[in-house]
Amino acid sequence: MNHSKSLLNNGYQLVFLLSDLGFPISNNLFGQLTIAIDLCRFAHKDFKEVDIYILTSGTYTKTCISKNIRVIHTNDPFIDPSAYKRELGKILKNKKPTIATSFMIHRDAAAVYELSKLKKTFSNLLLLIGLYCTAREYFYDELPIRNFISQKAKDYILAKNKYTAAMKRYLTMMLNENSIDKYLVLNEYTKKAYLAKELRRIIPPDKIYVIRGGADEKLFKPITNKQKMLIRKKYMLDERKFILCFGTRFTQYKGADILEEILNYYNNNIIAPTFLFPLYPNSDTVLLSNKLLGYKKLLEKNKIKFFLDLSRQKCLLQRDWPTLYKKTCLDIDSFIKNLPTESKKYIEKNYLGVLDFPYYHLANIVLRPSIADSQAITLFESALCNCPAYGTNRTGFYHDLDELREYSVKLPSNIQIFNRYSDYKTHQYNDSVKSVAEEFVHMINKEMENFEKKLDPVHTRELVIRNGFTSKAMVKRHVQLYKSLFANL
Repeated sequence: MNHSKSLLNNGYQLVFLLSDLGFPISNNLFGQLTIAIDLCRFAHKDFKEVDIYILTSGTYTKTCISKNIRVIHTNDPFIDPSAYKRELGKILKNKKPTIATSFMIHRDAAAVYELSKLKKTFSNLLLLIGLYCTAREYFYDELPIRNFISQKAKDYILAKNKYTAAMKRYLTMMLNENSIDKYLVLNEYTKKAYLAKELRRIIPPDKIYVIRGGADEKLFKPITNKQKMLIRKKYMLDERKFILCFGTRFTQYKGADILEEILNYYNNNIIAPTFLFPLYPNSDTVLLSNKLLGYKKLLEKNKIKFFLDLSRQKCLLQRDWPTLYKKTCLDIDSFIKNLPTESKKYIEKNYLGVLDFPYYHLANIVLRPSIADSQAITLFESALCNCPAYGTNRTGFYHDLDELREYSVKLPSNIQIFNRYSDYKTHQYNDSVKSVAEEFVHMINKEMENFEKKLDPVHTRELVIRNGFTSKAMVKRHVQLYKSLFANL
């Protein structure tokens, strides 16, 4: 009997570590859950004897998955870093070869450090960590380093964007090369970011595995012009009007500064698209509401509208969907009522409601001018719907798909991530933001001209599928990695 055969008889265990799924409107976190569920389904096909667990702090997970997967609820590892360690320690007592995967290192960093200690006790544990953040400063800002250094030291690091000895000690502890077997990245762009000189000595290049990200080609697919017309009619949007959707949260690293300049241009222009903004009941929406009053001409023409996207959640939650829908409507209504009075009246007037279908079907183009994004999943989703998606050269999407680079704008080097402690509004920075916004305006105007000429947008769906940037292809690459790791035990 060969080694792999004996391992098969002993069985395997797969454990997925998911955080914060108790917040039902987080598309990013539901994206993690989608991957985990698909991985579970494929794993049962490829590994005949496998025990699958999902360790989660969320409340909606249980209704999304099949009966042969065990769900263990834990405390949020952001609050209780040892939560995963306690539960995973119980699972590992079975002595089966086990792969544990955490998708969000910047959220679960302290928990990862706790998990790495288990390697000393359980040699059958393989720990895989997702490195999905590309901007060095943003990566540092998100890490819960308060567990290792003083708040005063943290403030200094973040304010100066400094890679200090304290930060190095923390990262060395957390990303110990002897405790983590593979670091998963979504694309070559992210891998390159993590091979910067600061991290090169901590993360061995041969342990970085490019898993290549993707979107759900079944959920995100084109619809006919007639269907688009009916959807617009339902939401009282003129089918003759050009609609631009901002495909992400309104925050600095997602390109809020650039978008402000674009809005300012069209606020002073006779011809302008209708802007669609996703709403989230968090500080990003509060920031957006405060900025809106600077674009009163657009607001008074009803050129800025808002929506809440729950398309992924409806697809996953199924029997719990009516409950989630009702609760979310109440939550977002309550949130809007507490916004500043003057901006609130515009949001209430132009709020389309909850969308349970991909919002790309309402848009003529999608804009995501990110300063730093490892993946920018909305660009993949938009492309799968054959909706033109415009972004920057600092996303993995345009690095991996050469054929779509014409849809990206190259950012000047001085446009960087600056965290909440920094005063980054320098003249040089502002001038660069304006020049980038002008490039986006040129692209938008060109698309508006094509729309007036009734030219069909470029069909990008087959390009994305052919190059393997789908969730199905991503899951298969995960399974291939699992097979190779188990075979080498």
